[in-house]
Parts: sequence; structure tokens; C-alpha cells
Amino acid sequence: MDRQRREKRERLESALAQGVSQLHLDGRSPGVLVPEALQQHFHVVLNVSYYFDPPDLALSDWGVRQTLSFSGVRHAVGIPWDAVYGVGSLVTRDFWLFADHVPHELSDARLQPASAAAVAPAAPQARNLRALEAPEDAKRPEGLVPPRRGHLRVIK
Repeated sequence: MDRQRREKRERLESALAQGVSQLHLDGRSPGVLVPEALQQHFHVVLNVSYYFDPPDLALSDWGVRQTLSFSGVRHAVGIPWDAVYGVGSLVTRDFWLFADHVPHELSDARLQPASAAAVAPAAPQARNLRALEAPEDAKRPEGLVPPRRGHLRVIK
């Protein structure tokens, strides 16, 4: 794994340790598996987390895999590290930009690395719905248990 891929993985792991994180990626990149409607977009933002129920987020040397829901339809998502150009934490508001991988459509004066908002327009809400087969080298922090669903219900 080269230095840039390793750094992306480390940044995402750091953000995931805090909670929900965002991946900014080019949906047109080779190897990207996203819904067909997003495959022609140069700026796709996906929310990922170990805490989604059920927890199927898998990080590997190849990239990131998770099952997400787009407009109520489940999709297996696969993102190679080379397609990722931004990693953000929704909890700490930290944002890491990998300028070498920013699509040329975003690399003009409109994109300022100091501002995560410049690269984070509204994106389709994504959440986990079912498990994926995790690759052999997938990493999940030990002892991390997803939150349980509430057991109380409203009685009228």
C-alpha cells in the first residue's frame, strides 16, 4: 500500500473513531461501485460509520466497502482509495483534502483546502442497511460494539 492510500485509510480510521464520517470521491473513477445515478458525478459524498445498524463497514488495502441506502434502495458500495479525495468527520468537523486526487472540475479557484464546506454540498443521505462480505484484510476496531436499538415503544 503506497503512502497516500495509507494516509487516507489512517485519516478515515481516525474520523471513524469519533463517529459518522464522510468520504468525498469521484464516482467516475475506475473500480468505484455506487448506484448508477452517481456513477457520472465527479463529487459524491457518502456517510460511513461503524455504528450503522447492522455494522458492515470494511476497510482494506483496496478501499472501503459498505451497504448503504439511497432513496430507500440498498446498494453495495465499494470505493477504492484512489477515488477518494476528501475525508471528513461529522463529529469533530475535521476535513482532510488530498489535492492530488481532486477532479479537475473542482481544482480551480472555487476549491479552497481550508474550507470543507467548499467541497461538501448536500449529498444523498446514505445509511447502512445490511452486511457485506468483508475482505480478508478488513479492519474493525476491537471491542467496538454498535449501539443497540431502543426497546421502548409508544402505547396509546
